[in-house]
Amino acid sequence: MSYQLISRHEIEDLCEKALKAKWSALMFDLVRTQTERTLALASVEIVLAELHRKRGKIREMTQNCWL
Repeated sequence: MSYQLISRHEIEDLCEKALKAKWSALMFDLVRTQTERTLALASVEIVLAELHRKRGKIREMTQNCWL
């Protein structure tokens, strides 16, 4: 999701209720995107760990073949 910076000019005429609603929506999006990023980073770590684990097994097998 891409956002553009909200200018003061765009919101200066909004009432307090509308400003609170806009703030709440932005905070919701921020929390959601942070959560999505956290989940994506955790998934990357899991995949990377599995890749390293499998590479380690291949090395073990290769080393055992030479013994």
